Amino acid sequence: QHSLKLPYLEWLHSKLSSGFEVYPIRPKKGYKQHYFITKPNKTFGLLRLKFYPKGKKKIPSDIESLLKYPISLAVWYMDDGNLAHNNDQEDRANFATCGFDEASLNSLGQAFLRLGIVATKYCSGGYWRIRLNSSEAEKLFVLIAPYIPIVMQYKLPEYFRLGSNIYTPSKIRYKPEIT
Repeated sequence: QHSLKLPYLEWLHSKLSSGFEVYPIRPKKGYKQHYFITKPNKTFGLLRLKFYPKGKKKIPSDIESLLKYPISLAVWYMDDGNLAHNNDQEDRANFATCGFDEASLNSLGQAFLRLGIVATKYCSGGYWRIRLNSSEAEKLFVLIAPYIPIVMQYKLPEYFRLGSNIYTPSKIRYKPEIT
């Protein structure tokens, strides 16, 4: 992560270190970046095999079980998502899914649908992406906003950011029925 996002990296490091052994955060020599790595463990080894069978990136068929927790969605959004903001339209959300095939995007679409969120896949410049229109993005933001550290809240609509007079987690609720 870029040094400006160091608080996010520290947040992620603290979350992972509560359940796994991780090495300290280090600066990347010659760059304005920082990183950390996890110590080898069975859980991450199994996840790597799921996401990189035969060395090629792919969404596993059981992705629904991995993306059912709001914090999982929040981390994915902070890493690969962006806020589509335009003064003439309501805010939307996009996910860069560039390295995945169309079948993988269909699996991701099903994972979103299980949370009651309708995702649209589209191909732009030869790369696949996922878009959530404004009403579907709103559902996502309600789920993930409590997990987004301040340094990453630029990825949320203004009314979901801490310090906003509008957003209070107790007032806005979206509780999907997971089937």
